[in-house]
Amino acid sequence: MGTYRFLGANREVNLFLLTYDRRRRKLLSVQEFAPGHYAEANERLFAGELADPTLEIVLLEAPSLDQLRMTHSRYFEDVRAWLTQATA
Repeated sequence: MGTYRFLGANREVNLFLLTYDRRRRKLLSVQEFAPGHYAEANERLFAGELADPTLEIVLLEAPSLDQLRMTHSRYFEDVRAWLTQATA
């Protein structure tokens, strides 16, 4: 199981909990938490890992969802885009 602790100096970033199905290459959900809500986000992270260990569940910090899409784009790509790249 993963764990998450705040290591940065900027506490004004939101937390995003992403649930990703690697087999289907599909983002299943995105939950947003307000800055500083690490305990609640960690509880959801652990619950998700226990519920289905085959899924990739990550907790990330970002100022916005748009920024997260830029820095962690693989979670937001759909299968068709991936297949297009893989067969090109």
